[in-house]
Amino acid sequence: MDNTQVQQQREDDASEIDLLELVRVLWSNALIIATGAILVALLVYVFESFFVTPQYTSTAKLLVLKNQSEGLNYTEVQLFTQLTNDCVELIQVREVTEKTIKDLNLRNDDGELLTHEDLLDKMSVSKISDTRMISISVKDSDPVMAQKIAAQIMDNAMDHINKTVFGTTGEEDKVVNKAEAANAPENPSSPHKFRDTVIGGVAGFVIVSAIIIAVHLMDNTIKTSDDIEKYLGLSALGVIPISEEEANAKTKKKKARAKG
Repeated sequence: MDNTQVQQQREDDASEIDLLELVRVLWSNALIIATGAILVALLVYVFESFFVTPQYTSTAKLLVLKNQSEGLNYTEVQLFTQLTNDCVELIQVREVTEKTIKDLNLRNDDGELLTHEDLLDKMSVSKISDTRMISISVKDSDPVMAQKIAAQIMDNAMDHINKTVFGTTGEEDKVVNKAEAANAPENPSSPHKFRDTVIGGVAGFVIVSAIIIAVHLMDNTIKTSDDIEKYLGLSALGVIPISEEEANAKTKKKKARAKG
């Protein structure tokens, strides 16, 4: 085996030792790591329990399909499918949001009427995949108000799209129809306490572990005879044992420095 192979073998051995040493360091500080993870998880849970206002989500659904007794041909199906994307945007126009704000007299915490942008922040509109259905979801701290807003947006959107955009008046001519009424949410949709608590615990575990590893890697002091051979490439001739008196003296010096 030549010198290059010997050197490579030593580097491999050192890497293996370093990894094992890191595992040993983490294991020796397992209690600190576990405590850190639990504390972070507890902080997340307490914060979301007492400082985050629960939000309730109510969802209503619309169907983009003309009311008619006859069946639809392929061209008409494709047309209504394309119209669904347009309707998603039409639901979010000012005519719909501002009328909803006026109808329900929606106000913020300061008593001022909500703006178009404020209501858009509370709602989300999306097309349900592979269908001609549109989902309208509204979040609010009051479940009853969330349901009222979702229902009013749906009604105003249907009127705006059917009458103003497409000029339909009769029930049989409607392009957008109610598929599902706004529900009354019983449980908050956010925050997700269990999920966020678990994520907080994992984050705490990672952060504390990273700090312990960083402190260990920055500590370049030589503590054992094995460290001499590992870092300096020298063999220790012997080890001089420390007496009990010297050990006690060093301990007292460390305590004195800490107090000073």
